[in-house]
Amino acid sequence: MSTIILYCVFSLQEMAYSEIFSLWAVSDKKYGGLSFSSQDVGEVLAISGFGLLLFQLLLYPPVERRLGPLMVTRLSAPQSQREAANAISITAMSVFKAFGPAGGGALFSWTQERQVASFLPERIASTIIFLVHFICVHVI
Repeated sequence: MSTIILYCVFSLQEMAYSEIFSLWAVSDKKYGGLSFSSQDVGEVLAISGFGLLLFQLLLYPPVERRLGPLMVTRLSAPQSQREAANAISITAMSVFKAFGPAGGGALFSWTQERQVASFLPERIASTIIFLVHFICVHVI
């Protein structure tokens, strides 16, 4: 159950970050953004995607060969429980991914309104996403 919760929260966090990054990057510098053009944002995302591709092609296969994909599966619950857990986790993850962009966009627009606030200043959206990630990694 904790794995399913962690999977859902990470999916929500990943979708919210994807939404917020593009908005933040094209925002004007006076609002704490980077003033990137759409082309600049595309280049940044392409470079990060290329890095992920290199990881999946060059680093993941040796690790998978060393540990083996079945080792982790064999250590988990009986087959009937794995099927139910997979169905629940995919369904819940889809719901969380549906709310990620809306939640991230709302959080970012709220952050933009609070540029000069003394409490919860401008970078609160990134801070909240980081805290959710940190709590999930260390608590769950």
